[in-house]
Amino acid sequence: MVPQRMKRIIVCPLNWGLGHATRSSQIIDQLIAHNFEVHLASSGISLEWLRERYPNLHHHELPDYKVTYQQNGSFITKIALQIPRVLKTIRKEQAELRKLHLQYHFDGVISDNRFGCYLKSVPSVFVTHQIRVRTPIAQNLVRKVNYQYIRRFDRLWIPDMENVKLAGKLSKYKKGLPPVDYIGVLSAFDPDDKPMKNPEFAFTALISGPEPQRTAIENEIYNEFSALEVPTAIIRGSNTSTQNSATKLIQVFNRISSSEAQTIINNSQVVIFRGGYSSIMDLSLHGKKVIVIPTPGQTEQEYLAKRMEKLGYGPRFKQGSFSVEEAREKLILFTGIPAVTAEKKVDWKRLLSFFEGE
Repeated sequence: MVPQRMKRIIVCPLNWGLGHATRSSQIIDQLIAHNFEVHLASSGISLEWLRERYPNLHHHELPDYKVTYQQNGSFITKIALQIPRVLKTIRKEQAELRKLHLQYHFDGVISDNRFGCYLKSVPSVFVTHQIRVRTPIAQNLVRKVNYQYIRRFDRLWIPDMENVKLAGKLSKYKKGLPPVDYIGVLSAFDPDDKPMKNPEFAFTALISGPEPQRTAIENEIYNEFSALEVPTAIIRGSNTSTQNSATKLIQVFNRISSSEAQTIINNSQVVIFRGGYSSIMDLSLHGKKVIVIPTPGQTEQEYLAKRMEKLGYGPRFKQGSFSVEEAREKLILFTGIPAVTAEKKVDWKRLLSFFEGE
């Protein structure tokens, strides 16, 4: 009797910073634990990170969206000019996935915010916390397009909690979309690795996002840290060269593993970050004092930053106007991101049975 092969699932995280790849790691780990054969497909630094974390899995390169932000001028104009290329990339990744399917015969697809990564003949899941997308203009039109793409999938997994939403209104389900599951907080961090009682670093900055804004915020924070007389750390999230060298009081780390990043964060009093949702999930595992500097024009980060400030989690600053001394004074008024207690344990066996045809 020929033994039945393992069900084969391809996981496709978006390359937009490292957040989509890092949060997908929990899904990948669950697939492996439930005896699925896992293939990984992404691009850029997300694919590099996945190769480093899972060297023994199958890896495939997908077309990259290559979205960039403005250095000066209109954010809307900059993004609008890139829409035709993004739509073309979605079609190209769909074609590439079909080619891979002809070779490997997948039993399921899990796409984290890659609109083109679904197969009509194969159970396909879309992972996103951005259901009700926020944009500065044409919001209803953008949401309509977002819903149209999501409806091409068979299931919707939202990395949030159904009743206590970390993402606020962003993750509120929209009637008419595929059947939904709220799958709780996703993080590559170890929930059992606790923060240190006497942290070494007064501030740690998580630098992320598209260029040129990633470099701009790195330089701004480095200059602010240079004026301090306490230990600080910068996690760059990039292997590109930098003019910002480590000093006696400033540690500078390039792209490092999740476990190394968690160790540094746990050894820090305050974390400065963009307000990206994946980072919020990471920091919510144990709770953390935070300062938020959203990427200019990035409406999701700006919404989440305003929400965290309103809830009393941490102060927000505009890029170009950050003062670490002013932040120190404001932090007294904020509690930090509270540690999240999951509403219920995620039933991964039930979720993944979707690919078993059960």
